[in-house]
Amino acid sequence: MSLNQAIKPEEVLESFHKYGDEFINMNIEKPRVNDPNDPKVYYVDITMKHPKTEKYEKLVVKFINVSVRAGIKPPKERPYEQIKIAILRNEIKEELKTNKCGEAIECICKTFTNKVKEWGRNGKISDDKNDISNGSIIFPSIKARTPLQTTVLKDNKTIMLENPMLWFNLNVKRYSLEEKEKLQQLGNEKYKKDQQKVLIKELAIKIFDLKKRLPRKNKDNEMFEYGKSNTGELLDNTNIHEFLTYNSLINGLLNFQVVISSNSFNLNTRIDKSLYVLKNENFNTLNDGFEDDDFNDMLQFKESEDLKPSANKEVEQSIIPKTSNIIEDESEGEEYEEVEETDDE
Repeated sequence: MSLNQAIKPEEVLESFHKYGDEFINMNIEKPRVNDPNDPKVYYVDITMKHPKTEKYEKLVVKFINVSVRAGIKPPKERPYEQIKIAILRNEIKEELKTNKCGEAIECICKTFTNKVKEWGRNGKISDDKNDISNGSIIFPSIKARTPLQTTVLKDNKTIMLENPMLWFNLNVKRYSLEEKEKLQQLGNEKYKKDQQKVLIKELAIKIFDLKKRLPRKNKDNEMFEYGKSNTGELLDNTNIHEFLTYNSLINGLLNFQVVISSNSFNLNTRIDKSLYVLKNENFNTLNDGFEDDDFNDMLQFKESEDLKPSANKEVEQSIIPKTSNIIEDESEGEEYEEVEETDDE
């Protein structure tokens, strides 16, 4: 698929209104597996029926000027290696309220959940091997999970969010076992929950600083400088939190894939290829599918003062929970499972 064919949020919503739950399709009859001899993780492609061509296309959604509403913690404060950021379904800032990205992703998530639950009810899928005689497709789990978060835990009570959150994965580069042995540890730091060593790893995507446009495209055909840490270092998994900060505006491509393991039947989202960031400085701690008009949209806020949190702090805090209280799964409060994704074909 050409990256220039990435789907716009408005096209997602148009497709849903036109085709209902059939606007997305998952080829569950032909999943890929991590190990054919001992399959523990299954991968299923998800496509969307484009409202203009009426053909099913790989579900990759282009997002422009979306604000980060739950940023990345420093490595030692992360439960696992996995790096995630969150946006809101509805933007708070007045100038961003026309953005349909959150609404479109919520629509995908809810439709996905409806389809998985319906397949479970009618026996099309099952996690019971005995049901294979009934014609069911057997998976390790049929518990639907999506990046849509509708609740938080506060004072041991589950509270519904008026403005749900949506989580994006930001992957690190893959390493062979031999390569992993050569990676350096960040001091003596370990991840908080699984106590694995914090190894310094490259990111799987390029991250660009929209405030630093190059006078001309460089030899790699890039238009902007790479994002840097507070000390001017290239970004990796240990310093990304210094650049991709709360309330920054982000622009990129979101890739959807279904990943099924013993934990869940999971709609996985990852930022793909490149991420363009208009960094919020007030927070302390090739052709990649974008056209000239997209860059103009990205840069429309560049000359204004640095992005700041909402002036009405009480209103904002009533909608956005502190990161420490976030439950990243609406059903049980578990962290998203860490499973490898397959390479795009």
